[in-house]
Amino acid sequence: MIAINQNDKLKNELKKRIKEIINPYYFLDPELYERFKKSIPPPEAFYYFPKGEEIIIKNDKKPEKALRRIFLNVPYSDIEKKWIMEFKALIQTNPEIILPEYWNDSFNLRFVYATECNIKKSYERLVKYLKWHKNIFPMVIQPRDKIVELLNLGYLYVYGRDHQFRPILVCQPYVYQKNMKLYQEEEVIRASAFLFQFIVNNMFIPGQIENWIMILNFAGTSPLTLPDAVKKIINTLSENFLSRLYKCYVFGMSIFIKFIYSIICTFLEEITVQKLTVLDSKNHNILFRNIRSDNVEQKFGGTAPDVTLGMPNSIFPPLMPSSFFLKEDEDPKEILITEEEYIKLIENKKIEDFCISPYIKIKLENRQNQMNYELELKKSFNKKDWKFQNEFEKKNKMRNMYKSNNNFILDLNSFNIAKNSFHNSINNINK
Repeated sequence: MIAINQNDKLKNELKKRIKEIINPYYFLDPELYERFKKSIPPPEAFYYFPKGEEIIIKNDKKPEKALRRIFLNVPYSDIEKKWIMEFKALIQTNPEIILPEYWNDSFNLRFVYATECNIKKSYERLVKYLKWHKNIFPMVIQPRDKIVELLNLGYLYVYGRDHQFRPILVCQPYVYQKNMKLYQEEEVIRASAFLFQFIVNNMFIPGQIENWIMILNFAGTSPLTLPDAVKKIINTLSENFLSRLYKCYVFGMSIFIKFIYSIICTFLEEITVQKLTVLDSKNHNILFRNIRSDNVEQKFGGTAPDVTLGMPNSIFPPLMPSSFFLKEDEDPKEILITEEEYIKLIENKKIEDFCISPYIKIKLENRQNQMNYELELKKSFNKKDWKFQNEFEKKNKMRNMYKSNNNFILDLNSFNIAKNSFHNSINNINK
């Protein structure tokens, strides 16, 4: 018998989803790989499907100002389809543009919305993005690379998820300001891009979870005194990871900065203002309307322990302080579909292959192997054998073995040897 370990099966399935990161070092370290597994969407996250304004906040008067949050496996309006067609037609006029093999209309629509549906500007932005993407990816990093050091520095890290399984991204500019002389600007951009792409590849479920929550901590610094390097990093990442921010909670603003911010808000787009919420000790409970407290650090008013910054492997791969994400007062039955309903969606091809739960993929494959085993079992018995079948299965416990979590590949030679041995015993008794 050849046994394929369930953990290896999951690892192989997850490797298929990695596009821009080659040979991730954390897959080779058992402890880091266990951390990595906890950071990917938990099994129940695949049963969550957003509805209504969780998908798009429409603007009937100005459709280009709609706030779309989910782009894949959801219906598009007629005007959105028109924008996509115009955008694709413009792309096709330039034969030098080579889109990634995984590119689809969800990416096209992201670029259209990023320019408020100015197709020409969307095209220019796409050209710029493809050049940037080609220079950054694919990445091959080793445990001692500066990128890994930066990922554990603490200026940008992932810690927990909200009640709809969106990753929580913590940004602390003061950490970078304190260490900026140690790192080149390009190194920080590459490390940040690596983390953002890691989230997109491993922590999202396209069509279900496509955004992150951000906690922006201005403690120890000020938005008005950010170094130009920090501003450039923020601009670079916002231009290349489009429509990913769901909500930004801002901590650490002084009274004066809050006043300045309130004035600035009067000039900002309504969509932008909707995404920003300034918090302090008086109103920090707003944070917990959508996030369990055990997914938020104590320094932000939660109950999860504060992370250790700057140590090797301290915060990357991402830490999940809790295995619970739905709020205590939420009924999973009202929010999540059942496993049976999810499998029906797969069978009806309502979910793209690369979006399917790896846990369910393994389960369905095990189920198929069980069916194949039973089919081979029936073929291997002749009519005389049928009266001994139940006794044979009971004695050898073959069926129980194939119902275990491990995925075994049937070795028919071993099976036939066991079967023949059993029949010889029966024949000896008959003699």
